[in-house]
Amino acid sequence: MSENQTMDELNNDVQTVSLGVVAYNEEPVIDQILNDIAKQDYPHEYMEIILVDSDSEDGTKAKMEMYQD
Repeated sequence: MSENQTMDELNNDVQTVSLGVVAYNEEPVIDQILNDIAKQDYPHEYMEIILVDSDSEDGTKAKMEMYQD
């Protein structure tokens, strides 16, 4: 960001990004993965997070569902 750019001007240049998380039996670590994504400094309103459970046999899907809007 240059000295002359305001935050509004900077946000006009921001592109929407999509992140895909595909998981299979990742219950022990899925919370950490999703929390790490949430900590990113990219503007959250420009982020699309796509969560895909690959028919896990543990609680991965249930944990992913907790993050739905």
